[in-house]
Amino acid sequence: MNLNDILLYEYGISFSCLENIKINRFSFDSKDINSGDVFIAINSGYKYIDEAINNGCIAIIISDNIDYVNESILVIKTHNMKKLLKNIASYIINKKNVFKIAITGSNGKTTTKELLYYGLKSKYKVLKNDGNNNNFLGLIKTIFKLNNEEFLVMEMGMNHTGEIKELSSILKPDIAIITNIGSAHIGNLGSKKNIFKAKMEIKEGNPHMLLFVNGNDHFLKRINAIKIKNNSFNYEPFFNYLKTNYNLVASVLKYFNFTNKEIISTFDNYQMYKQRMNIIYKGTTIIIDDTYNASLESTLGGLSFLKEYNQDKIIILGDILETGKYAIKIHKKINKYLKKLKHILVLHIGNYTKYIHGYHFDSKQELIKYLDSLNLSNKVIYLKGSRKMELELIRDNLLLKF
Repeated sequence: MNLNDILLYEYGISFSCLENIKINRFSFDSKDINSGDVFIAINSGYKYIDEAINNGCIAIIISDNIDYVNESILVIKTHNMKKLLKNIASYIINKKNVFKIAITGSNGKTTTKELLYYGLKSKYKVLKNDGNNNNFLGLIKTIFKLNNEEFLVMEMGMNHTGEIKELSSILKPDIAIITNIGSAHIGNLGSKKNIFKAKMEIKEGNPHMLLFVNGNDHFLKRINAIKIKNNSFNYEPFFNYLKTNYNLVASVLKYFNFTNKEIISTFDNYQMYKQRMNIIYKGTTIIIDDTYNASLESTLGGLSFLKEYNQDKIIILGDILETGKYAIKIHKKINKYLKKLKHILVLHIGNYTKYIHGYHFDSKQELIKYLDSLNLSNKVIYLKGSRKMELELIRDNLLLKF
């Protein structure tokens, strides 16, 4: 891409003097700017324009409501930053010879993405979205990082109708994976049927894509797709409730001619992503950090794993958020599952966990103080809650005790 291309997108004007000025890459981070880059100032990014210029950018892109003038550098002002970002990202995607894989679903998206990335990178050059960069801006940032990779693996999140459609229309996936249809974000979408419709928007970007779905799912087993069930691949993951996710990855790897031996090697050597069933051993105490996020399905999955342990268990729960009018009903459902577990102490914080049998605390500080009074030796401690509950603060306090 050259500077003239951006001006054509934004203003419909061609400047022949800029046609030979090639852009190295785009960045939103002024500290990450190198010579030949274009700095895009979003939100408060305009405060760092001078730093980006000092680091060697050849142009800056800002919203037209930002009052900034600098005659020493090309300043491109846009009245619609989102549209311009979509145009640039689409241009890059269309120019790159990269195989695009999109992953969505109510639960297990990140595990599926990370596991697939881990397998593919053993043979190919692969780029994935980092962390929770699974929204519009996350997709744009990831596309801007594309270099000479052969695969792009992109997790797609959403909490409202239309978001997946927008992401898919930019990425145009060659393969898509839907892990399941659960209750995550049901407060925003109103029903599982609406969640199903929102996840199916992933097909909008490319009607000819290969679609791999969880064949055990009530909604997904009815659609025209490659349906993957729990017996599709003979492998027992450490966390059994993720078996379908592993089988989905195995099926995609097989499509790219990975042997069974190579797939099993991938699975055996894979380590879970941070804050997702991360098992921490501290002497005779085991801390299971599952604090990244929560839905009913992922909470029940994590609790099911606790059956593997004979020790006494301390279960620390925070609210499952974005459940709307279903909040009380969803949290009460956890009680039925807790009855199946033995030797447990249930502690919780939040507005809705009070409907779960156990000891409720008004703040993390009160819960931490109570933990200080307990003998934690030879215990299994499981932490689970939505991202905004910040249960990692309790985890960090626990780790200081050892």
